[in-house]
Amino acid sequence: MVRIQLCGRFAVVIDGQPVESRLPGRQERLLVAYLAAHRAQPVARAIVLDALWPEGGAGAAGTLTVLPSKARTLLAPAEIRGRRTL
Repeated sequence: MVRIQLCGRFAVVIDGQPVESRLPGRQERLLVAYLAAHRAQPVARAIVLDALWPEGGAGAAGTLTVLPSKARTLLAPAEIRGRRTL
């Protein structure tokens, strides 16, 4: 079972074990939180880019390519699906 807590202290618990400390950086935690909050529908990559990097920034698009891959590995059995939309 996967539980993601968005209110209060951010937490990711898989099978009773906290794993949020294994998310390597702020952007990855923000990605997981954003996708959890918007889990009812696919979110376009452009919208995720704007949410995580509102000022833009060099390399943001490239970083967004890597972040879901890392999160997919950590969050199994939960899934992050999609390429153009997440």
